[in-house]
Amino acid sequence: MKKSVLLSIKPKHCELIANGRKTLEISKNRPKIDVPFKVYIYCTKNGLKIYGDGKCYVTDNFNLLNEKAEKGFEKTSKMRKWNCKVIGEFVCDWINCINPLEPDGVYYLLDSCMDAVDFIDYSGGKMIYAWHISDLVIYDKPKELSEFKGHNSECMWRFIRENGCKDADGNACRDCHLHRPPQSWCYVEESEE
Repeated sequence: MKKSVLLSIKPKHCELIANGRKTLEISKNRPKIDVPFKVYIYCTKNGLKIYGDGKCYVTDNFNLLNEKAEKGFEKTSKMRKWNCKVIGEFVCDWINCINPLEPDGVYYLLDSCMDAVDFIDYSGGKMIYAWHISDLVIYDKPKELSEFKGHNSECMWRFIRENGCKDADGNACRDCHLHRPPQSWCYVEESEE
């Protein structure tokens, strides 16, 4: 399996990525893999609710939809809630190391949809990385976190069964699949789809 990355992104930034305005993701670190590599976008729970269907999205900035209304909305619409789901993927085809205190750092502000104060505050005055977003795909139906496996997960079943990790009953092995989102990012195995 090929090594990929699962990246946790706040809903407001997922919205900016989905509409094509944000083409750089700023991070305090970077994966130790060569570019290009695939990145899966995990939309965090934090902040606004966001719904999408791969072609468009809506945000519930004022939290107008309670749980009952939310379920009704999902039944009558093709849109699905993006929060706490993997909403899409992109190819990171280059990463630049940036000193936010240098004048060149300003060139990254527009494409990262950050203002100068947030940019410097986030960096803490230290070097940060700009991950370039290319070949963006937003899924029609978001994926569950549990559909992803940690890269090189230690699992006794992995070595016994050649057709993937399954427990003695033939169910997908719980130990290999992700159950908690990464704080920032983590390595995962590239999806076979």
